[in-house]
Amino acid sequence: MNHECGVLGLYNVQKPANKAYNALYALQHRGQESAGIFVTNGESFQGYKNFGLVRQVFDEEAIDRLDQNEPRHAVGHVRYAGAKDNIVSNIQPMFFRHLRAEFAICSNGSILNYDKLNHDLQNQGSIFQSTSNCEIMAHLLVRNSGTFLPALQESLNTLVGSYCFVIMRKNRLYAVRDPKGFMPLCYGKLGDGYVVASESCALDMLGAEFVRDVEPGEIVEFNKDGVRSHRFAPKQAGAICLMEYIYFARPDSTVDGLNVHQARYQTGMELARESAVDCDWVIGVPDSALAAAQGYAQAAGLPLQSGLIKNKYSGRSFIEPTNQKRRLAVQMKLSPIRYLIDGKSVTLVDDSIVRGTTVRQLIKMVREFGAREVHVRIASPKMIGPCFYGVDSSDYNDLIGAKKSIEGIREEIGADSLAFLSLPGLCKALGLSQDQVCTACYTEKYPTDLHDFEDFVQSLEVKKVPERWY
Repeated sequence: MNHECGVLGLYNVQKPANKAYNALYALQHRGQESAGIFVTNGESFQGYKNFGLVRQVFDEEAIDRLDQNEPRHAVGHVRYAGAKDNIVSNIQPMFFRHLRAEFAICSNGSILNYDKLNHDLQNQGSIFQSTSNCEIMAHLLVRNSGTFLPALQESLNTLVGSYCFVIMRKNRLYAVRDPKGFMPLCYGKLGDGYVVASESCALDMLGAEFVRDVEPGEIVEFNKDGVRSHRFAPKQAGAICLMEYIYFARPDSTVDGLNVHQARYQTGMELARESAVDCDWVIGVPDSALAAAQGYAQAAGLPLQSGLIKNKYSGRSFIEPTNQKRRLAVQMKLSPIRYLIDGKSVTLVDDSIVRGTTVRQLIKMVREFGAREVHVRIASPKMIGPCFYGVDSSDYNDLIGAKKSIEGIREEIGADSLAFLSLPGLCKALGLSQDQVCTACYTEKYPTDLHDFEDFVQSLEVKKVPERWY
């Protein structure tokens, strides 16, 4: 249930499968385990999905087959799965046929009261084939009375957690964002039609004109009359996931009005103001920390070098579903340039330390290539709390920052010095107040009730070291 994914919707466009393929390619960084597309021509639905990257799941023949009956609408999905739920029945989008409606759904996020809802629905006769939020939503929709929109509003008000949904009916499309806006979702205009996506980079890929972000607690409906906005929950204090700016989103995306590249650049500048250290070179860890390294070097007055080369065919090591795969991904992904490292004092700027796997192996490699000193600067705060809202870190045992002080982490990863950006510094860099963002992984202050996870959190016995909160 805990995963960071990419969702997509297309309404009233020609060759929507072809466009969905291109847009999902732009969202590939949000999920690498599976991909899928469903289309409709207003009469029937057709779709295909499978394990693999977008280019592995779909070839030209498959896309042409989806577009052959002149569909006008589509939904698409790329999925990052946790190690425990990477099963075929969870691949999205999901299609449902019922006496009351036919619809395809894709989702992103984590429903914190999933277990209770699943249990209650099974007691009422529902049969589940997956562990997906989509299937929970489908069962709720067909059980609620009234027309589709009121049923959707009522269903959404039973959910607690972080979520975005894109729901496609035969001639309507719905884009949904949770009341606190944990996950990003936006839409744009494309000719006479519309595009909905997790990130604006997907709109740019299609040449769509960005219109706006979907607001927290809002349903945006696309139909033959145009665009209509409906609320299912009142506006609440925002809780956008800070990891979108730090790691997940693509640098060319704009999330809730803030360009991701600029956000990362500013975090690097603030990091240098807080904890610059003298060295020969500043080196950014590709790809998500490169902008932060630029900002750090600029503010610190230090030279910036591309001392690490990334294999462009590798994936993202943090979102690999197991520790073993993450370790292999680091080795395959990054290679130091000996000429720039041998005999030098270097500062590695990275976006975050979650488990410590990546940075530990990276420091080891850099030392093997002759580095005299290796300093590490992290453009985000120390993570001390598990995330239950969509990042696959829902266990204290996964978080090195929950178990060790900053000095303890430094010793563990083998750095000569280590510093994290403070939470006030991060918010200052982003131009956001702490009541506009989710700080749970840095403060253990969760913006919603934890429901299914409450007993789990209360049962944890974690040794709290003095530096843990800083």
